[in-house]
Amino acid sequence: YSIYQPNVNGKDSCGSTAIHHASYFGHDDILRLLIKAGCYLLARDINGATALHRAAAGNRPSTLLILIHEGLADYEERNYINYWVPLHEAAFYNSSVCIQVLLNCGASLRPRTDHGKTPLQIAEEVKSDESIIILRQYKTPSAKSSRLDWLHDQLNFDRIMAKQFMESIHNGPTNGMFLIRHSSTNSNNYALTLYYDNEFFNFEIVHLNETTYYIDDGPFFDSLEHLVDHYCRIPDGLPTILTCSVNKSKEIAQSRIQPFTTSYRNNQTK
Repeated sequence: YSIYQPNVNGKDSCGSTAIHHASYFGHDDILRLLIKAGCYLLARDINGATALHRAAAGNRPSTLLILIHEGLADYEERNYINYWVPLHEAAFYNSSVCIQVLLNCGASLRPRTDHGKTPLQIAEEVKSDESIIILRQYKTPSAKSSRLDWLHDQLNFDRIMAKQFMESIHNGPTNGMFLIRHSSTNSNNYALTLYYDNEFFNFEIVHLNETTYYIDDGPFFDSLEHLVDHYCRIPDGLPTILTCSVNKSKEIAQSRIQPFTTSYRNNQTK
């Protein structure tokens, strides 16, 4: 005879799976059973939300910790529709304890939605008073990376020179190798030159003010070092994570950040 095994990834009419419901309502014991059964943690409902988003919306801090530490879910996973990360959800629903949990885990303080809004701006719009206080008072920890490992601030060091410089390294560049230089189009900005899969990619790093640096629609960072730390952990729109850098003396420095490798290994919508 055959034993009936339910589909742990089955969806309801709203696209939610069992793990969405368990996370939103904080059913931690059930959540652990679902994780053990191999449920897909990145399943998305019709609004693009994952279990992490639902746990943050439901103000379930213990559930968030289970998803992050036991399920190995990425605490900065984006909603593919509106670009919200769990911190945005927590700010919108005034899930203040969840905000603290996410920040303690290392979540970026200023990720942006598809409309460019940070969690603090979301909290201010809906008057999530407790969340506003936490987000305003939070001090981002010191960055681990050092610009001595990757900054090339010499004049006229453009993308062509950066490519030639990295190609001249002994044994050549490797996937994820990078350096940062001044932008050729805006002297106030910087540029990231990144090698991946036999190609060189160049990304403008906008220097908005003394405490705001960003790439494309990525989070705002307090410094170049914080920006590098983030992209050493997850690609977040780049072709790969930053794995190592090359300094002016052609010395290679390995990333000082432990990369996250689980959530974007299978990041297709299910």
